[in-house]
Amino acid sequence: VSASSDEMFCDMEKLPESVTNKFPVWDNELVMTSHGAGSYTSRTMSKRLNAQNENLADTTEKACVLADAIGVYKYPKKNINDAWKRVIRHQFHDDLTGTSLMEVYNEAYNDYFVSLSQFKNEYIGAVGAVANELDTQWVSECAVIVNNPSAQQRKDAVSAHVKLRHNGTFIKVVDKDGNEVPSQIIKKMGKEFDIVLLSIVRSNNEEDPHRRVGFLDNDNRLCVAFSRAKRLLVAVGDSKTVAFDGEKEYVKALYEMFKK
Repeated sequence: VSASSDEMFCDMEKLPESVTNKFPVWDNELVMTSHGAGSYTSRTMSKRLNAQNENLADTTEKACVLADAIGVYKYPKKNINDAWKRVIRHQFHDDLTGTSLMEVYNEAYNDYFVSLSQFKNEYIGAVGAVANELDTQWVSECAVIVNNPSAQQRKDAVSAHVKLRHNGTFIKVVDKDGNEVPSQIIKKMGKEFDIVLLSIVRSNNEEDPHRRVGFLDNDNRLCVAFSRAKRLLVAVGDSKTVAFDGEKEYVKALYEMFKK
């Protein structure tokens, strides 16, 4: 069965309260009944770093395969193998389970960060090589190319460091059709700018509220998007997209924030 990781939870949210109120709730340790009590939640930093490495390794390999296939980047087999083996050496009992000694985790944390850096460098190299082959002649100043490694459509905050050809005071980001994209200058030094882009604009008539509002129904992703700004954040959206029966339920976090 091919499905997104949150499909089960989305289906559960569609159920009536008469059903969801009967769901059992467990607010405590995820304790096993016979062995390894607390292993699911102990040493969460190791579990988090392991998951980050797994996700980045998968993303990096896909990018490197593509770049190698079109002949712009040599597939870094040794580097990826070394980084991956450094991670999986900790995927055994009592390491990743969180039931070992602190000395083990001091070494594991170091290995995780080294592999993250190695995967990141190869990912940047592969994506950069592909980006160099893209036609950006229509850009008058500096082209900003955003790569989405996931299989889902995403709209989120993007940080970028850009260098203009002249010393300007302001900056404006536009798409290929000339439409301005919401952006904010975080830092400026001469011709160089650190900026943040945020696009939450969706204009559609999807019947499924989740598909209609995208990540706006996700409290965690909204928190990340709106907490990136250091001084000022300008959010631009389409009121018609969220103006429907039940909008207070599906964009509750956004609704409550603007109401305050």
